Amino acid sequence: MIFNPDNSSYKWELKTGAAYTGTKCLKMNNFGNDTLQKDELLSSSFDLSNLTSATVKFKIAYCQRTSATNDKLTAYVSANCGKTWTIRFAKVGSALATSPAQTSAFTPSSSAAWAEFSFSLMSTSLTENFRMKFVFESDGGNNLYLDDINIAGVYNPVPIKVSPANNSLNQPDNVKLEWKAVANVNAYEYQLDTTSTFNSGNLITGTTTYISPSSDNSDTEFQTSNLALNSKYYWRVRSITSGTPSAWSSAWNFTISPTGV
Repeated sequence: MIFNPDNSSYKWELKTGAAYTGTKCLKMNNFGNDTLQKDELLSSSFDLSNLTSATVKFKIAYCQRTSATNDKLTAYVSANCGKTWTIRFAKVGSALATSPAQTSAFTPSSSAAWAEFSFSLMSTSLTENFRMKFVFESDGGNNLYLDDINIAGVYNPVPIKVSPANNSLNQPDNVKLEWKAVANVNAYEYQLDTTSTFNSGNLITGTTTYISPSSDNSDTEFQTSNLALNSKYYWRVRSITSGTPSAWSSAWNFTISPTGV
């Protein structure tokens, strides 16, 4: 999604024929733009909650119009779907340039005109509502091109629990346990007990066979029944890959209502 406050032709756009990889890239049409104009390129939301660390990498092709023009590119990240933003990358003028300055409109003619930039993500950004945006601020300079935006990270095979939420009260006696899918595993194992040590005579345990990376299938849930009224239960889940289990998720608890409804 683009945000073009002045509604001009100087904005982010899809460009064919100037890409580093493939045939298309993103272009900030800036040659001839007024100074101090800001244009934004915003991502949709991504679920990064299964990563323990991550790095954002991207390629840029840009040159100054003259050594005195200092266009600026800033990258922001959001952990709450865009409610608040944090700066993670900023380059200006010659620090942003990947080719010598030129007074004509710039278009990268070869891979040599591109350079890779990157920044790491803080652990607080690894949420299910991650978003990113690039903000370009014109100083009357030249065009900028953006390609190969990638997020690479360390994948955590421990499933993330969804519901019932931790410490929730007044749950039905047939409450459904739900967790997020983990890609490329073979199965999930769950445990439900009236003690946090999961070793009582009330322990319920089982496995579900992996279906897909989607969390909307039956492999990421367990339907309980006839749980004890007005009782507290603890539950946890882990994934299994080639016979090897991951660590258990932390234990959440919930309490069944006195009536079971």
